[in-house]
Amino acid sequence: MTRTGEELLQAGIRAFAACGITREPTKTVEELLKPEPFIVWLAAQPPEKTYNYDSSLGCPIAKYLEENGHTAAVFPDKVWANGWHSLPHEMDAIVRYNHDELGSRTYGGALNAAREWQKALATT
Repeated sequence: MTRTGEELLQAGIRAFAACGITREPTKTVEELLKPEPFIVWLAAQPPEKTYNYDSSLGCPIAKYLEENGHTAAVFPDKVWANGWHSLPHEMDAIVRYNHDELGSRTYGGALNAAREWQKALATT
């Protein structure tokens, strides 16, 4: 049996939901997809710790949303968390393209890139 992309997406969403988030969301997804709260969260992560952007369980944005009470599936331009939400291009780029000299993605590198995003927004 071949499954459609939508069927696979829905199966993945059900799998995320089955993980069981017990924390109640304190902010909406829209509030969380802004630089300030993301930077606060990144700053609380071990800076040298690496992550796997290509894994739904290792993606920092998915982890961030889950730790803030939202079961999420993250795609390059959108997020599923009880409905579709636009993912800021900069936020995706921060976790996708942040590499150290060895090619590893680290939370410290993502934090530095997120701070640059925040500065760029402040000057526009």
